[in-house]
Amino acid sequence: MRLSDRRVHSFDFADPYVGLADGSSDVAFVRPPLLMQDWLGIETLFVEPRVLVVSANSPLAELSEVSVERVTDEFFVARKAPENWRNYWLAAESRQGEPVRVGAEVATVDECFEAILAERGVAFSQASTQRFYSRPSLAFVPVTDIPPTALSIAWRTDVDSASVRDFIDIARAVASFHTVPGAWSTKPYAPSGEDVRRTTG
Repeated sequence: MRLSDRRVHSFDFADPYVGLADGSSDVAFVRPPLLMQDWLGIETLFVEPRVLVVSANSPLAELSEVSVERVTDEFFVARKAPENWRNYWLAAESRQGEPVRVGAEVATVDECFEAILAERGVAFSQASTQRFYSRPSLAFVPVTDIPPTALSIAWRTDVDSASVRDFIDIARAVASFHTVPGAWSTKPYAPSGEDVRRTTG
């Protein structure tokens, strides 16, 4: 998000830092894991479960919940992203050494869901995607055995901006109200003031 010209940008999966690395964004909502950088400030706003997104035609769509072990033989939609971020969304660390079967590679969220609808694979996603992408042709199945995902706000620590500090304060306040169904806040709201530039993790 570029606060200096009040523009909101979306980025594809190739840039998990969503424009912060090259300075095209002043502040951004990000999904860890991210490799920490000297210039990066990041703070978790809330965490939420991950779900498995499948075509409504899949037998998996009938399940009330699913484990990673249950779906290791499925083809997955992989994100075209840095390895650590790609592997996180493929739940590589929860597969007990089983290799990922990739049915499609995608660059954006829309491409991901189109690939699922075309039955080229399934994908793990944050639970809140159901609110924005819910449709009769997709099913969202809770996953029992992978860690939840965090939504964080991130900024450059080497840029002193009152607008960024104000934006982070607002994001913290909104997140503390538990407005995302199924998510939980990591801490009560407190104005950040000058601490925003120093907070990491």
